[in-house]
Amino acid sequence: METYYLERRRFSLSGGSYLLVNDSVPAMNVAIKGAATLSVCVDIDLSLVNDVLMQVLCPDELDNYTNASRFLLTPELLLRQAAAGAPLKQLLTDLIVSSASQSIERPVMELIYELTTMLVQDNLPVINSYYKLQASKLSTRKELFHRLMLGKEMLEDSLFDEISIKQVAETSCLSEFRFYRLFKQCFGDSPYNYLFKRRIEKSIELKKQGHSWSDIAAALNFTDLAAFSKGFKKVKGVAPSKAIS
Repeated sequence: METYYLERRRFSLSGGSYLLVNDSVPAMNVAIKGAATLSVCVDIDLSLVNDVLMQVLCPDELDNYTNASRFLLTPELLLRQAAAGAPLKQLLTDLIVSSASQSIERPVMELIYELTTMLVQDNLPVINSYYKLQASKLSTRKELFHRLMLGKEMLEDSLFDEISIKQVAETSCLSEFRFYRLFKQCFGDSPYNYLFKRRIEKSIELKKQGHSWSDIAAALNFTDLAAFSKGFKKVKGVAPSKAIS
């Protein structure tokens, strides 16, 4: 387990996860406790990320880089923890092994190109959310997305707590209505439904850890087990008892 502290935020990385960071971060503190780790740090030029974004998001545009600035990733997109897909895991493992043995068989830039493409593809849901925001100015889009990500992070941190959407909107410096409208526009779901579904997903994790459904329902702030079961079936299509054997 590796722990990173960036801009007063704590990120804990375990196997198969990685941290995206851009050059807006002046310093990064790292703590690795009592265990051998197998990891790699890769520095990717932002212009290469833009090239990949252009190819992925606008595959029919040829040699048109006049609007490339609108594809520049905002810092919030490049300051987050993510889980690596199978192809990316394999490529990173190959990079680590090759670096350790100092025998990289493929050209380094070829590996970087492939890595950047996989990173963009793995993070397309977040990237697409950013471009779904309807804003005519790049600066406005970045600021709105920053505020929405603050709200989304607050929802993620409130799975076990009682919280109102009004509180989240105020933290995001938006009115409750505007936060609701922009959140749904950006992430494809209302803040309430997003929180509700995340609690259901968390319940599955807790069940696999050996907790009872009754304890899970109480911990996740459902009024009772019946309300939890009804909500679980609404999201998953089956009762909790049938979801995990």
